[in-house]
Amino acid sequence: MLHIFSGDDDFSVAQALKEIEAAWPESAILSANLSRLEGEGLSSGELQTTCNSAPFLAQQRLVVVRGLLARFQSRGQKDEAAPWQNYLLAVETMSPTTVLVLVEKELKADNPLFKALQPLAQVRHFAPLRGERLYSWIRQRVTQGGGRISPKAMRLLAELAGDDLWSLANEIEKLLLLAQGREIVEEDVLAIVYQAREVNIFRLVDAMLQGEMGAGRWLHQMLGEGVRPQRIIAMLARQLRLLVQTKELLDQGLPLADIQRRLAIPPFAFQQCLAQARASSWQRLKESYNRLLETDLAIKGGRWGEELALDIFLASLAKDKVG
Repeated sequence: MLHIFSGDDDFSVAQALKEIEAAWPESAILSANLSRLEGEGLSSGELQTTCNSAPFLAQQRLVVVRGLLARFQSRGQKDEAAPWQNYLLAVETMSPTTVLVLVEKELKADNPLFKALQPLAQVRHFAPLRGERLYSWIRQRVTQGGGRISPKAMRLLAELAGDDLWSLANEIEKLLLLAQGREIVEEDVLAIVYQAREVNIFRLVDAMLQGEMGAGRWLHQMLGEGVRPQRIIAMLARQLRLLVQTKELLDQGLPLADIQRRLAIPPFAFQQCLAQARASSWQRLKESYNRLLETDLAIKGGRWGEELALDIFLASLAKDKVG
């Protein structure tokens, strides 16, 4: 049996793999019959040998290969002896006792190996959840955990945590522990998710604006907590926009209470914004925002990996400050 999983939603891909693994009654039997392979550098002969190995004390063996199809993206081979056909043959002739799962990111319709394998496979695409589909996932996850969540709290959670299901699942687990069976409300989300995230992003922005080399520490702490690089970029952009707004309103001489009301952020966040806006020059805010935009474009254009791009972004600001 052949499965092809594609898409950027790593969480749902992992859950789908767990569903397949659940077919094995005992974990010990699964571990003896599970092969995980990296498609980059994998030869067709290795794939064929692995897929034709007999299962040990079980009816099936599971083979998971990541990134094999990506090797043939947009190459458009038409030669009958093209390399991708060797992999097609390996799959077509694999043992009926093998369950093969090919895991990919985005796949193009003209990928020759993908096109050839589609009629043989169960294909599932896992795109990031948005809007009502994301809200539905949050509700379902909370319900599965034995809890309830108000519509306003659900929307606030989605706004703060974004569409990263790994991060959302972690935050939902903490919210369920806090609520202890009662309905999760906005105040819970602010207490558990908002303040923790805001503390980290304020620390990162502080270090970034001051040009500290130690800014990387706060970046990697957030990464270690499961916050995705693109989410960090979005949070940095939001914070810089808030600082620009705060600085503009301060320059206009508005009372602090009016400024907070216009920004529509909690008192804790407002005090942090106020301190950062007062301590930062217009030039520093502008160059930080422009470099963040360049970093985002470099990532989306494939010039740099996400974490490397953020490290370079922080290092460039620190160098400028020192210079």
